[in-house]
Amino acid sequence: MEGFHASLRNRVTTLGTPVVSPLPEFYEVFDEQNVLNIADSLERHHELPRAFSYFGSGARHWDDSVTLQPPRPDIAALRDRLPFLDEYFAGRSRLDVVDVGPGNGDPARVVLSHLLARGVLGRYLAIDVSPGMLKIAENRLRTWFGSSAPFEGHVLDIGRDRFDHLVPALSGSPEGPVRDPARACLALLLGGTLGNLRSPEDALGNVRGSLGRSDLLAVSERLDECPGPSARPGGARRGTAPPPPRLSPFNRFLLDLLGIPESLYAVEFGIDPRRDTRFIRVRLGAPVRLRLRTGAGERHVDLSEGTPLELWRYWRLTPAELAARLARSGLEPVFAGDAAPGEFILSLSRPCLPSPSGTPAG
Repeated sequence: MEGFHASLRNRVTTLGTPVVSPLPEFYEVFDEQNVLNIADSLERHHELPRAFSYFGSGARHWDDSVTLQPPRPDIAALRDRLPFLDEYFAGRSRLDVVDVGPGNGDPARVVLSHLLARGVLGRYLAIDVSPGMLKIAENRLRTWFGSSAPFEGHVLDIGRDRFDHLVPALSGSPEGPVRDPARACLALLLGGTLGNLRSPEDALGNVRGSLGRSDLLAVSERLDECPGPSARPGGARRGTAPPPPRLSPFNRFLLDLLGIPESLYAVEFGIDPRRDTRFIRVRLGAPVRLRLRTGAGERHVDLSEGTPLELWRYWRLTPAELAARLARSGLEPVFAGDAAPGEFILSLSRPCLPSPSGTPAG
C-alpha cells in the first residue's frame, strides 16, 4: 500500500489534468504486449479487459472470493450426466479433457475423478490467458489427485486462438481434427466463462474449430435473473440514501495497479439494455491522463471527465439464447439442461457437419 500512496503523492498535472502512472508491480505482472492491449482497450472500448484482472495477485483475490461460495448446480448436473458421457464415448480407451478457463479446477474435478476411476483419462489440458489462474488450478489438482492426474497448463486466449494444435489428431478435415479411433476429446467451458467475453461467438468458433466430429463440448452459463432496473440494487431502508457502492479488491485490482485512485471515479452497477448485458463500471469524475511505459517510449491514454470504464460484463442469457449462440457457432446439442433464472444451466454439444454450402448444418 505504501507504493500506492507514493504514486498518488507523485501525481502531477498538465493543464489541470491529473496524470497517473502505474505502480511498479504493473510492469512486473504485465508484459509489453499486455500493456499495449490494455492501452488499446481503454482508447477504443473504454474497457479494462476482464481477463487481465486474473493476472498477478488478482488471481488470488478471485480465488479468495469464490472459496466460500456454495456448490454450483451445474457441477451437480454434470455429475448426473457422467453415465451419458460414458455411453457417448463408449469404445474410446482414452478421453482427453481440455478445460477452457479452469478457474480453481473445481468444475472439472467431478469429471477427472470419474475418468481416473475408470482408467480412461488421457491428458488434462487447462487453458487460460492468465498464468496465475493456471497455477491455482494445478495446485488444487495436485491436492486432490497427487500425481495420478496429468496436468498441462497452456497460456492461450480462446477469444483469439484455437487449441487443436494441443490435442492429438491424425489429420484435419472440413469437420475438424480427425482423432485416433481410440481417443476422443471432451472440452469444458464451465462456470460462466463464456458470458464474460467480449465476443462469445469468437470463442465458440475457436472451440468448434478445435473439435472433431466425435468430440464433445460441455458449457455451463448462469441464466439471467428476472429483469430488473438498470440502477444498482440498493439495500438501504426506505427514505434513506444507499451508501456509495465500492469495488471489491478483485474488481479494483487493475485500477489500483494503474494508479487510478478511488477519489477519481464513481462506481456503477447495472444493466445495459442496448447490449443486453449486466455490467460493473466506473465513471471518471475528472479528466485523466494515463502515462504508460513501453519499449517505444511513453504512451499516453487521455480519458475525459465522465468517461465510463467497463470492468465487467455478463451477457444476459435465457436457455433459448444459449442454444442459439451454440447453433450459430456450428454446435448442435446432445443434451440441454434446464435451470431457474439466476442459476447455472448445462449444455452438451457436438460439432455440426458442414452443409454442402460450407455452412454448419442445423
